[in-house]
Amino acid sequence: MLRTFVAVLLGLAWTGTLHSQDAASGSRRGLPFITNYTPRDYGAGAQNWGIVQDDRGVMYFGNTRGVLEFDGVSWRLIEVPSTTGARWLAKDERGTIYVSVYGRFGYLRADEVGSLEYASR
Repeated sequence: MLRTFVAVLLGLAWTGTLHSQDAASGSRRGLPFITNYTPRDYGAGAQNWGIVQDDRGVMYFGNTRGVLEFDGVSWRLIEVPSTTGARWLAKDERGTIYVSVYGRFGYLRADEVGSLEYASR
C-alpha cells in the first residue's frame, strides 16, 4: 500500500515537471490557449449564465443585458424583453436556439437581413 502511494506520488511529481512551462518566458506552448473577455470587450453586463454554440460554431451567452453573440472576432448584443436579461439557452436538434428570460420564453430567429433576433413563444 505504501509502495503504491509513493509510486503514484512520484509519478504525479514527474508528470508535472514534464508539462510545466516558464510563465516568465512568454511562451505560448501548451493547450488550451485561453482568452478572457471583460464586459468592456463585449459591451454588456458582467454576469453571464447560459452558453450554447450554433451549428456554424457561433457562440451565444445569456447575459444580464440580453443574448451575446460571438463569432470568434466580434460581439453583438441581441436584446430581450426583460430587465434581468437572458438566463438559460438551449439548442434543439434542428439548430433552433431557445432563450429563457424572466417571465418569458422565446427563441432566436433570423430577421429580414439574416441577423438573429429574439422572438417570444
